[in-house]
Amino acid sequence: MNSQSRLSILNKIKLANTTCESDIKTHIPFDTIFKNNESGNLLETFIKNFEKVSGNFIDVKQAQLNNKLIELIQQKNWRKIFVGDDPLKLILERLNIGLEFTTRIIECDVSFTYCELAVARTGSFVFSSALNYGRSASVYAPEQVTIFYENQIVQDETTALVALKQKYPNQFPSSVSFATGPSRTADIEKTLVVGIHGPKAVYALLLNNQDDS
Repeated sequence: MNSQSRLSILNKIKLANTTCESDIKTHIPFDTIFKNNESGNLLETFIKNFEKVSGNFIDVKQAQLNNKLIELIQQKNWRKIFVGDDPLKLILERLNIGLEFTTRIIECDVSFTYCELAVARTGSFVFSSALNYGRSASVYAPEQVTIFYENQIVQDETTALVALKQKYPNQFPSSVSFATGPSRTADIEKTLVVGIHGPKAVYALLLNNQDDS
């Protein structure tokens, strides 16, 4: 490449950068972008966006939790279970349906976890290193079930981070992750494969304390 061609290319790059910078807005409020696409009900918004990314949403009353867990586990033929939290493991043990519990997440059929928060805008769950196995439980299992309550749902990622700062004022978790739907990977030929770098199926199990009345 001669010096004149090189100078021409550099001038074009300089012009493009100058044009782009002049068009960039210093701040675009997220509320302005999303306000026409979100309902006021956080739960409805979460369900819509969670299912949009191929998540499986299950609403279950507290009194019916055991029956729903048995139905789900038997329907999916899960036998080897990874559980990150002792109270949750106790619930599953009391089902008395012959489950095998493993501490090696890579060997399990499914992992059951709690979460920090759920994000309505993206249908995501928030996990942190402050939770038991908060770095790995939502990543390495072939299928993953997250159990949560409606009061854990927040509007967006910013609100989630603010809530975490308030929850951990002195020592913020070293890792915070936003998990959105099953793992998706596309190669150079644009072939989409599910479940290669994470769960092939995810389930959101909402514990509802309200009565039928």
